[in-house]
Amino acid sequence: MRTWFQTRILGNAVENNVLIGNNRLIYQDGYGDNIEILSLLADKTDIPIYYTEEIDVLLKNTPDAKPQKVYHVFYNQGTNKSVHMKFDSAEKARAFIKSNPGAHTINSLYELHTALGGINCVDSQGNYSEFNNEVVVNYMTEIGSIREGHTSSEQKDQDSYFQPMKQYHIGYALNNSAVKNGAKNVNKSSAWSDDSELNYFEVDSEGLGMQMNADHDIIDSELTEFSQVITATSAYGYTFDNSNEIFISLGMAAF
Repeated sequence: MRTWFQTRILGNAVENNVLIGNNRLIYQDGYGDNIEILSLLADKTDIPIYYTEEIDVLLKNTPDAKPQKVYHVFYNQGTNKSVHMKFDSAEKARAFIKSNPGAHTINSLYELHTALGGINCVDSQGNYSEFNNEVVVNYMTEIGSIREGHTSSEQKDQDSYFQPMKQYHIGYALNNSAVKNGAKNVNKSSAWSDDSELNYFEVDSEGLGMQMNADHDIIDSELTEFSQVITATSAYGYTFDNSNEIFISLGMAAF
């Protein structure tokens, strides 16, 4: 299974039983040490628990270095969802699950991403990396089964092949607006490399303020249009009464 992880999930190759490739899944732990994840497996005794085999990058090539098994459990703590716990044995992980209703092992794409380093993912030089995003997508692609009525000899597509992890993916569409995506500023993809005329048009933005990317993060940002106030209140989950008070207060401040 470690070979499958290194090849199908990380994208390396094997020739003559020798691993070829430089794709490594590394994260920085709370002590600042870089830890490499070598595989993700399941201990199916009693309550199934997923665990990663991990090793300190600095110790990997030393004679006595051995990968450590890290067992992953998640639970909800008030409004803090999917709190991540690590255990050094399956027995401790199972004991925690049994004594904490709702605790469980990896059960979502978010939890898979977290167990594989999450936002602490780095490259071999210790620089911030998003490689584990690719790893999660590879899991979504590689894990599946032939649909009933189809055979393995058929081309693998969504009609013949069922990939259950794709059912858990939540995506989003970028907000489109006439200013940013008007019919007059649509260009063919060939415009990147040829001398074709660039289609564009100008819009008078007097009074609009700075135009921000439609999918920008609202946290610690500045609102330059009233439409962004509406977006912000929706994104933060305010009720109608809360939002109405915000709009009234803004109106009183403006006028």
